[in-house]
Amino acid sequence: MKKTILFLIIIIFPRIIISQNVDTLEITPTGINGFLVKNFNNKSSKELYLSVKKWAEYNIYNADYSNHSDVEDEYLSFKIGKICRLSYEGSKKWVWDLSLETEIRFKNNKIRIDIGIAKMDGVGVVDDLSLVGGPIRMSIYNKKGELKNKGVYLKKTLDNCLNNFAEKIFDSIEGEVDYKKDDW
Repeated sequence: MKKTILFLIIIIFPRIIISQNVDTLEITPTGINGFLVKNFNNKSSKELYLSVKKWAEYNIYNADYSNHSDVEDEYLSFKIGKICRLSYEGSKKWVWDLSLETEIRFKNNKIRIDIGIAKMDGVGVVDDLSLVGGPIRMSIYNKKGELKNKGVYLKKTLDNCLNNFAEKIFDSIEGEVDYKKDDW
């Protein structure tokens, strides 16, 4: 019994510590440093939910298929492929496509976005990219959790990609995206 409780504490406690509200998303050896929360005083949970659903329809190829879970006015989750393309310092040889798992919650005029990396697929003959790996494995961090030389550029690119992704969702809720293309 004591071993079971200890095992559960070891498994659950790090997730509680890692998951925290942050101002900007950042890649760490254990994943993404937390989640984003933004307050929309003039929008109800229903309006926020509908705005994100609309964003998904315009921005996710086959949005209904990529949607894992949908609880009206409360929760949406998506697995979204090819959010952005990572390359090592502009290289055309070392290229990866980023896929994300995204959970969005709506409550009290607020939206919470949790983003997880589903996969970083190698394009062409390049192996998939991982967060942590040894000297031969294509990764951002080494096994000690330190940034590799090539990881510095990739981490910066990945951090920007994650924050831009979340910002596009926020912009669409605020109405800063012209889906209808009124300029014609």
